[in-house]
Amino acid sequence: MASEKIISLGRKLLALAERGVDGEKENAQRVLKSYMEKYGLELKDIEPKTRSRRIVTNVTLDIKQMFINFVASIVGKDYDVRKCKGKGYWALEMNDDEWSQFEEQWPVYRKALKAELKKKQKEHEKMMKLVVNAFISKHDMYSKDREDSGDSKPLTPEELEEIMQMLRMREKMDDISFYKKLTA
Repeated sequence: MASEKIISLGRKLLALAERGVDGEKENAQRVLKSYMEKYGLELKDIEPKTRSRRIVTNVTLDIKQMFINFVASIVGKDYDVRKCKGKGYWALEMNDDEWSQFEEQWPVYRKALKAELKKKQKEHEKMMKLVVNAFISKHDMYSKDREDSGDSKPLTPEELEEIMQMLRMREKMDDISFYKKLTA
């Protein structure tokens, strides 16, 4: 199979051979014939394949950019992707070969990115919880009448690391004093 660069140049020569004028057309036909012989190409190899409109669903905002880049990686720089009516609906122009590749690979990439995003979201939620707890600790926002029940169990290494992380975060926070704000 010839490289995309060879096929692309063949397509340009074909277009010139079909649409050229007078000597330009004849010269392009000669060069095209020689070019095809040199690279062992047939007309079916370089004829542009007709693209048609395809609809893809479930392209959410969080994966939109990857979707567009993925389509461009298959189709090339002349890709055509458009938002359709309806949440998550997109239209794109692909020929049968491109569409076959898309259908085979898209579900795999989509699932992998969604998994990575979910992992990062869980990490983010955990971090936000730590920030809130550090803020509570920094400003001593605990019930004044709390009692130590005395039935505490030993902390796991993970729980201990989380507390240490929260304490490090606490130390970096600005000290907010309600009373200072009233007198300012």
